[in-house]
Amino acid sequence: MRTVALAGPPNVGKTTIMSRVCRANLEVGNWPGVTVERKTCTYEFRGDRYRLIDLPGTYSLTAFSEDQRVARDYLLGRTDGKPDAVVVVGDALNVAGAVRVFLEIAELGYHHVILAVNMLDEAERAGIGIDLKRLERELGVPVVGISAKRGYGIEHLKRAIADVVQGRVEPNPRSPRYPREVERAVKELAPEVGERLPEYPPRWAVLKLLEGDPELLRELEKRDPELLKRVKEVKKRIAERTSHDPAVLISQARDELATRIARNCVTGRPSLSRQDRIDRVLTHPVWGTLIALGVLGTVFASAFLLGDPLSELVEGAFEHLAGFARSLPAPWSDLLAEGVIPGVGTVLAMYPYVFVMLLLLTVLEDAGYTARLAALASGLLARFGLHGKTVFPAVLSLSCNVPAITASRIIEDERARLLTAIVVPLIPCGARLEVITFLTAKLPDPWRVPAAVSIYVVALSLFVATSYILHRLLFGKPEPHRGHVIELPRLRKPHLRTVLTVTWLRSNEFLQKAGTIILAASVLLWVATRYPEPLGTGGSAIELVGKALEPVTVALLGLDWKGAVALLNGIVAKEIVISTLAMLHAHLTPENAYVLTLVSALYIPCAATIGAVYSETGSMRYAALSVAANLSLATLVGAAVHHALVALGG
Repeated sequence: MRTVALAGPPNVGKTTIMSRVCRANLEVGNWPGVTVERKTCTYEFRGDRYRLIDLPGTYSLTAFSEDQRVARDYLLGRTDGKPDAVVVVGDALNVAGAVRVFLEIAELGYHHVILAVNMLDEAERAGIGIDLKRLERELGVPVVGISAKRGYGIEHLKRAIADVVQGRVEPNPRSPRYPREVERAVKELAPEVGERLPEYPPRWAVLKLLEGDPELLRELEKRDPELLKRVKEVKKRIAERTSHDPAVLISQARDELATRIARNCVTGRPSLSRQDRIDRVLTHPVWGTLIALGVLGTVFASAFLLGDPLSELVEGAFEHLAGFARSLPAPWSDLLAEGVIPGVGTVLAMYPYVFVMLLLLTVLEDAGYTARLAALASGLLARFGLHGKTVFPAVLSLSCNVPAITASRIIEDERARLLTAIVVPLIPCGARLEVITFLTAKLPDPWRVPAAVSIYVVALSLFVATSYILHRLLFGKPEPHRGHVIELPRLRKPHLRTVLTVTWLRSNEFLQKAGTIILAASVLLWVATRYPEPLGTGGSAIELVGKALEPVTVALLGLDWKGAVALLNGIVAKEIVISTLAMLHAHLTPENAYVLTLVSALYIPCAATIGAVYSETGSMRYAALSVAANLSLATLVGAAVHHALVALGG
């Protein structure tokens, strides 16, 4: 089977291409050792089988982020071996962006490269013409124009892949030339760097060292500290002679070549005035924030509106299943009816809510709104003296804290990077979203959406405030930062097939978790409710632990021992909070439900997140600080809200 990698910037339609080429064969998982999503599919063409692998969308192969590192490691053959060909996918409305990625891949020594210019239909509507033949001559590789959304050009792309892989076409990719001082440094350092880092192409490795690639710098420091010292001296020499950092010179050379090639091959200019006006509103610090809150509220309102009836159906089905389980012989009847079915069933009853929310969030991502949200957040963070690039880990955290902590590597400022890794667990991840939805669904109708939105407002406010305060306490007053420049894809109509495919793949992870971690936790919880004495006697293990915690949780948060045990179990995985409450038949007042939601969203992160903080910072002190910050803030905020609600209710 021949392997073909799909590379390119984010939001260029790689997933849509895969669904068109492979139809229903799309599979999703994670790249080895990380939580970055990996999509693969297989197809046949002219009797040969091919496997497509979707690399994470990236503008660069410098390993500042987890996505960039994953894409680069695969292209270097460090994951599954090198692919037989690479298809660089680009947006027809931003040809220069695709050419930039193409130039970096060409520098890795790849010859079997194809450029697929996607969204040709949108370019035509915008008055853009692309001379694909001239683009082929400029780049030295096959160029295919496609519209994956409409299915146009897909067969042509398959033929181009087959021709390149089977040697009928021999591409000769163009590589950029750099300023004289940079080329001189490459010639000077390449022989020794090639000896010390033999797994990398020598010219490419020197360029990445001059760009400040953190992974290559660490590798060289381990293998030859003296050579690393020489590299730093060469960088200093280039900066003194040119008045520019080598990384800037290299980036400028690539950008200028990419822009020149695009200018030579593209005619007409898109009418962006309407988009510009929309973007100014969406990224405005006031109007953009209000719109973002409105969008978040709409997502929750839609989830509750559509999820309620479906969730009730799932709950009813599991109640019937529990009734059947009670007819089985002991101890299976008790284990299933009082342990597994309530624990797993209550979590699965959340699936309709989760699916609707993931569907809407995928729509926003495919439409290009997520990038505007990142640009808005970057500007707001900069206003508080925080590094603009903090926005990338912050946005990733909404899905999972673990890759977000790893993504803090993109921040060059060491102190800002450490702080981001420490405080990013304050942002509610996908698992905590499930808890937020479950508990706020228990509130009276008019309060459900405002309560859910308020949790995110509180969490994000604490994230910014804690970052700022810790920076002042540990390192002094933060230096003012500019917001990070983010390339915004065009706003476009979401592609239904892509949205449904991606939503199903992402929500399927929820089902897998329910069938593994939640199932195991439900069995263990059942054991803890039966031994050494049955639940209700005061002698079960879970009651003994809960009753020991109850005086503290009642005094501070108004939560009885069942709420205390739910929070304790949630340290392993946040979804277990839901299972615990269901198995213990916990009764929550609206005030209890809101306080428990707030604390669950803020307190100690899961075990995997704590491990990620330690791994990224290399310090137990910083990992402990992260846990302490989360726990302290959750307790203080939860206690303040509880006592305020009691006072208002009284």
